[in-house]
Amino acid sequence: MTCFRLLHFSRSAFANLWDWSPIYNLLSYNDDALKYLAIRCLAIILDIRDDQIGSALKAHLSPGMDVSWITGSQKYHADLLT
Repeated sequence: MTCFRLLHFSRSAFANLWDWSPIYNLLSYNDDALKYLAIRCLAIILDIRDDQIGSALKAHLSPGMDVSWITGSQKYHADLLT
């Protein structure tokens, strides 16, 4: 979540600070919320189009899933771009 927030805040400031390749490994986990955040981070880093993000989400997330998660006292709901 922190990586997504930093990248969303300023891609230019944070995208080149780390090796983001380990994020690809998160796509193999069974947690849809984690995979959603990994895809969104990769989308920012790689500067991909919305239709490509949608394709990645469809390929990696369970069909018809409502992806949401709670961090601290905040609840988040995934925008699946469908």
